[in-house]
Amino acid sequence: MAGSVHAADDTTVVDEVTSHFQPCKPAVVMTYDVTYALLHIRLKRVAGATISATEGAWRNGNSNSWRPACLIDFDVASPRSGDGVDSISLFKRTVSVLSLPDLRIITYAKVNDEFIKPLFRQGRRMRYVETYNFESGTVTYRHHDLVSGLVETNLPGIAGLAKQSTELADVLQTLYAAYRQEPGMEYSVANRIHFNVGGVVKTFGLKLEKSRLSVPILCGKCDALHADIQPEDDRDARNESFSMWCMPFRDFAGKTRDPELKKLAATSLHYSMLPLAGEYSLFLGAIECTLTNVGTCSSRSLSGIEARMP
Repeated sequence: MAGSVHAADDTTVVDEVTSHFQPCKPAVVMTYDVTYALLHIRLKRVAGATISATEGAWRNGNSNSWRPACLIDFDVASPRSGDGVDSISLFKRTVSVLSLPDLRIITYAKVNDEFIKPLFRQGRRMRYVETYNFESGTVTYRHHDLVSGLVETNLPGIAGLAKQSTELADVLQTLYAAYRQEPGMEYSVANRIHFNVGGVVKTFGLKLEKSRLSVPILCGKCDALHADIQPEDDRDARNESFSMWCMPFRDFAGKTRDPELKKLAATSLHYSMLPLAGEYSLFLGAIECTLTNVGTCSSRSLSGIEARMP
């Protein structure tokens, strides 16, 4: 189902989600540099990113019923040059709410405004708002294209996302077990996960291996888990594949000198994984994301906050 809804102000969906959440613990705040790289040479910083994870309570719908939950707030913003000629411009914010302790996704919302023009390729502008609601046990999807004004509520393959929304704890436990190299598991075999790519849910294979990664914030190299994520239909692998390096939050906190971070880590789920770096492939080059700092903050708001850094 599609139609024009120019009168709707969907850009407030993130605020609507956060208004139903009440924090009860300080947030863990992670900051990242986002750069454009070619042949693994970082050519240009294109944005800064922040991830905030906060435990608290979620108010169900319009009722006064509350349930334990975690809010993850992911924000990406490019510097505004003012000349209008940036080849890569990213302004994204995604908020996700997960029930505790089972980590089932309750809802998430995304506001996206990006322009990407890789070398020797035509530029692509995307502006949209997207919401997924799993609260009722089924998934309700809404995609509002802010350029065309069209609204889409049908997502091919959405059943895969609905099933996956209940399996996040399993995915994290798999990552944790692979990091610990627990016996009896074969990590070279791809696990199947799903993502919405351009309005169609696609299946990706997940391959895991232990590696050493330079982590400047920790002043040296650390054991990390490398997750290589490739579309099973490899015709679009060059444009859609990505990688992530991560390690258990408790292990990371233990390497810092921040007592508040260690205190939060000690009460977190033992298999919580902290992203250290990521890479998203383009037709030519890649967008790379690198951890620059981790700290705590008493507010869940990401607007103008200053996290307590180690």
